This record gives sequence, C-alpha cells and structure tokens, in this order.
Amino acid sequence: MIQFAKSMFLQRKYVRRDPRFIKPREISLLSKSGKTHKYYYIPVEKVLVNFVVNDEIINNIQNEQDDMVSQYVRTNRMVNCLRLTTYGDDLW
Repeated sequence: MIQFAKSMFLQRKYVRRDPRFIKPREISLLSKSGKTHKYYYIPVEKVLVNFVVNDEIINNIQNEQDDMVSQYVRTNRMVNCLRLTTYGDDLW
C-alpha cells in the first residue's frame, strides 16, 4: 500500500473520511480441519457506483474512438464500453 500519511493509522483515518469509502465486511470461513479463515468483502456494485459512475468517466467512455484503443478491444467490440479487469492476486 502506498503511504500518504506519516502512519498507517492516519492513512486509514484519512481514507475513511472519504464519503465514497465502503467499509469491508469481514467474513469468517471454517475449513474442514476446523481452522477459521477470514476474508474481507466489498460488493462490486458499490465500488462501481461510488468510484466509476461519474460524468467524467462516462464521457470518456462515450467519446472513446477506435484509434484510441487496442486491436483486442476493437476486435471484441468493447469500444465505448466500461472494461473491468480483475487480477488473480486480488482474488487469492
């Protein structure tokens, strides 16, 4: 994580002050061996509404032109579409 404040405490405090902040929900899972594993969940829908749905991004999507994107995007007819990418390390 990139540090923007002198301490992680202050950085977390700053981030939580943002009105778009979505508090992660802690979920505990019990393995077959009886060990508890925790993960944190934030609904994708809330992330999209809070961070993606704004006039500037929507304008950029609507005004995107074929010569501004890769051949892959053109071939798969994704021009003028919101494209989301997830990474395996974010899921494991």
